[in-house]
Amino acid sequence: MVKKISHEQSRRNAARRRRRVAARHSLAGHWGQQSTPMLSSGTVSYEIGANIDASCFGGIAAAHRLVTKLGLVEQINQGLHLLKVHLPYHESDHVLRH
Repeated sequence: MVKKISHEQSRRNAARRRRRVAARHSLAGHWGQQSTPMLSSGTVSYEIGANIDASCFGGIAAAHRLVTKLGLVEQINQGLHLLKVHLPYHESDHVLRH
């Protein structure tokens, strides 16, 4: 879904995104063992704002969502043993990243 937003809304979204990234970066390196893969596929929405350029990388989220729905993530984690400890990543995170 693509919706047109105002310039002011685009600036608020960008500021909110920067705060989320800063909060996530402050937690970097302080992970515990994870029971689920770090890469997940939730609802995907696309927005195009006044000062944000659209990119061709929107298909990555759709491809990851398809892989998840097909059960490939679970099959990779069950059949491939690369990591001794899932701290914080799983095998599927490494395989699907490439």
